[in-house]
Amino acid sequence: MIKVFHTGYEEIKEPDVYRGRKNADLGQGFYTTDNSEFANRWAREKNGSNY
Repeated sequence: MIKVFHTGYEEIKEPDVYRGRKNADLGQGFYTTDNSEFANRWAREKNGSNY
């Protein structure tokens, strides 16, 4: 099993791959990473908080 992190600042209980911007860098979808530090850094930059 692999643990993945969403780079947002809200808990996502039911991911929806059809939600999101259609013109995102890699297209519409639900993006994750296996790097927790990257996810935390991205969330802080987006929200301005210290997660």
